[in-house]
Amino acid sequence: MLSVERTIIFSVAFMLLWLSLTLINFHLQISKDNLSIPSRTSTLIPSVSKQSKPFHVQNMVEQINLASFKEENAGPKVPFPQSIHNEEWETHLHPAVVMKPNSASEVEKDDAEGSSNSTNSKHMIKMPKFWNPEYFGGDVRKWLGDYGENLISPHQAAAIGSIIPSSTDYDIKVGDAEEVIESNEEGTVVNVLLDKLPPDEVEMLETIYVTIASYRDYRCPHTVEALFEQATHPERVRVGIVDQLDLEEDESCAKPKRSCKKHPDDTLCKFSHQIDVFEMDASLAVGPVFARHIGDRMYRGEYFMMQSDAHMEYVKDWDVEMITQWKLTNNEMAVLSTYVSEVVGHYDYDSGRRSTDTRPIMCATDYDIDYYNSNLAYLMHGQQPEGLAGVKGEPTLHPLWAAGFSFARGHFAVQVPYDQYLPMVFQGEEISIGLRAFTYGYDFYAPEVSMLFHYYSTGPGKKKRKVNKFWEHADSYEGVESESKARLLGILGMLGSEIDDSSTSGERKEVALMVKNKKDSKEEENVEADVDVSEEEEPEAADNKSKGDTETFEDDEEEIMISWNAIDERKYGRGLVRTVQKFLETFGIDEESRKVQENLCDFVGIPMNTIFLKNLRKDAMGIDYSKIDYKFKDPEEYGKTWEKFM
Repeated sequence: MLSVERTIIFSVAFMLLWLSLTLINFHLQISKDNLSIPSRTSTLIPSVSKQSKPFHVQNMVEQINLASFKEENAGPKVPFPQSIHNEEWETHLHPAVVMKPNSASEVEKDDAEGSSNSTNSKHMIKMPKFWNPEYFGGDVRKWLGDYGENLISPHQAAAIGSIIPSSTDYDIKVGDAEEVIESNEEGTVVNVLLDKLPPDEVEMLETIYVTIASYRDYRCPHTVEALFEQATHPERVRVGIVDQLDLEEDESCAKPKRSCKKHPDDTLCKFSHQIDVFEMDASLAVGPVFARHIGDRMYRGEYFMMQSDAHMEYVKDWDVEMITQWKLTNNEMAVLSTYVSEVVGHYDYDSGRRSTDTRPIMCATDYDIDYYNSNLAYLMHGQQPEGLAGVKGEPTLHPLWAAGFSFARGHFAVQVPYDQYLPMVFQGEEISIGLRAFTYGYDFYAPEVSMLFHYYSTGPGKKKRKVNKFWEHADSYEGVESESKARLLGILGMLGSEIDDSSTSGERKEVALMVKNKKDSKEEENVEADVDVSEEEEPEAADNKSKGDTETFEDDEEEIMISWNAIDERKYGRGLVRTVQKFLETFGIDEESRKVQENLCDFVGIPMNTIFLKNLRKDAMGIDYSKIDYKFKDPEEYGKTWEKFM
């Protein structure tokens, strides 16, 4: 009788586990005719092989008291992989409608009630809610430093991040031990078997969330396959894909090539329970910022968070190498981030290893003038130098952040999510996240070696097949980019605005900006004569004449008013741990003249590591910039001014 009861209990437990695995994935589809997006269960059938079992089990502490944590203790264990459930959705206006209601033809505004917020369902997008567990008091960002008001503590940082058992150790140690299957409040399968095992018998792994924004990219499926196939411990990886598709022409990024029923060990079948996909009609895509914003919403408490482009190759054991490099910084606030080298010439397909130890560093930036509004100028990163690391045995500190590759602790995704309201922004994306992260206390590093490589659309890695870009629909969103650029600068305080915690209702802020107009004092006297003379003179004389005329220009300052949309400024604005001005002064950037000191790359490396890392806080919570007095100047003009600080 007892045996029958055990059989029944085991059968019920197995059915519950199977049901949970089947429902754990989600797909979201945006219809071109209707922006209100229904969710639907994935048709992928997850593998139920022995190797996949540990991926769905995890010790979990429920209803814990975070205030009782000691700083040396690890945080609460959360289930992994934790997918997005049907109740975890909220509806928002399409960002193009928010930024410029009358401009987007694909999301035409409904003026029935005469309000910018009176829109019909065609203007709404249903998105996952941000990760915000109840045990953080209902607002994890407030608990973590109060939206950048304060630097997070080691105690707070330790509360973020799931850890799971190694699948290899799990299979070896399970033996005949009794297994207990439960469900928490969110319906996630929980396994408490490990409570019965000595801690040192099981290797525990930090989990990694990888967010990928893909725009009609046929290379995306291979990228996802490579993430799992090249990892030492694929069981710790969860991927969140924002897949912007032409639903009639393009294949889903996570769709297996073969039947999962017949080929359950194919990568996209075997790891389907660790992949979440948000599908959007490509005609409604408004650039990488909004897509990556949705990717940030799909984070669910993983220990690390990595952002990757959709057309990449990863070296074998990338997960172990990545975590090792991060730990070598001895900095909880470290973010590994740099432009990624071209696949061709740097990656060996046969071995899955890098063929060179060079890697780029992030040190070159300059002002770029907005195409639509010359009064707006923002920092844009250019081509970055690549070479062997001068700093040995640890990553190299550098000042800039790159969007194509970023690896940090999970609290980075929580504290500095992509701005929801920057549609049609491409250039400017990186300085937005980079400066916001700097003001929250994060520090950027280039890893000592490259662990992933990029397929570029030009150069030796160019594919013959057409690569689509989101701006193929730019005509549908005329005027939106300029509005977004004004917000990007305003929310960073680079238009003179200040943080206003009450700015949550979408009111606009107006800023006075002094603009210098150039006026030629001789222009009114004889414009045509000036042209005739320059045509008749010898080239050298013409050049001298041109220079002489330039010297007669006079500055004429004019005050103009620029307004920007300040919706959710506190949520997507800068922190108060450091100031934007401190960043600009430290790295030789003059906001007023829009000039950047050249040759910053000469300073990045041993000099910057030596000077700045002396001020790494003793508790490893980032570099204390209040103790850094150094201000970079062009070494070709001023000499190596950093030497007296070393």
